[in-house]
Amino acid sequence: MNVLFNQHTYQVYQLQIPKGKGKYRTIFAPDEQLNCLLKIIATKLQIIEPQYEYAHGFVKQRSPVTNAMAHTGFRYSLSMDIKDFFPSVKPHHLADFYNRIEPIIKPELLFINNSLPQGFPTSPILSNLAMIPVDNTIAEQLKQLNQPFSFTRYADDITVSFNEITLLQTIKNIITDTLQQYGFAINPKKTLLQDGMYRRRIITGVAIEKDKIFPPRLIKRKIRAAKHNNQKRSLGGLIEWSKLNPPKPHELLMAEAKSWHLATKLNPNIDIKVTRKVRSIIKKLKS
Repeated sequence: MNVLFNQHTYQVYQLQIPKGKGKYRTIFAPDEQLNCLLKIIATKLQIIEPQYEYAHGFVKQRSPVTNAMAHTGFRYSLSMDIKDFFPSVKPHHLADFYNRIEPIIKPELLFINNSLPQGFPTSPILSNLAMIPVDNTIAEQLKQLNQPFSFTRYADDITVSFNEITLLQTIKNIITDTLQQYGFAINPKKTLLQDGMYRRRIITGVAIEKDKIFPPRLIKRKIRAAKHNNQKRSLGGLIEWSKLNPPKPHELLMAEAKSWHLATKLNPNIDIKVTRKVRSIIKKLKS
């Protein structure tokens, strides 16, 4: 399909990716020029990102490991999935941030058919911004239960851990009702309650037992298979993942520096804020 973006026409390829059971995930792949432009915009949007309290997906210094670590020490974990997450994010969800986004780009230009397109480099950042009031509302209502809990969201995966099973239905209702209030819905087929008394809980691919985390059995099986098939590249990645190390500050700075360097390389006339950001990151790396 053709899209008009900042008075220029670009090509966006609509792909259908199989996700099992005869279902498909729609991915919007921008052409090379638009993709480079969106990466610049995503880099500039990082300037306005707040400090997220509950989000762990697409967030610097956070990962599936940090998401799982937040749920150690609890008996029960309830996982719920937001149905059609990216397409459910609409321009009005970003209304509170328009005054900060519009100096960078008109938010409407980052949507296709009034929905956030999965596959655009800008969509992860915008989805987290859109979910801030949702996350805060869920957390505030959970606090009113006056019971220990942990609440996190990794992209479309919501997890609440707690100790009193009598709270289960109330927690389900809080999450479901809050999401409906903001125009989202739960995929009931993916709702899962795990009891840590009888087995390890698995959260964002990480196994939890009491206050410790472990690589899940699936990863161990994949490591054995990679060794057997002499798949060195896959083996290295799997072994590194199995260490369950949180993101290292130095590695994060390197990735951020590359991102900002790309922005300045693609657009030499990019504003002074971006140039200063690159210099500050390089200074941190040298220190």
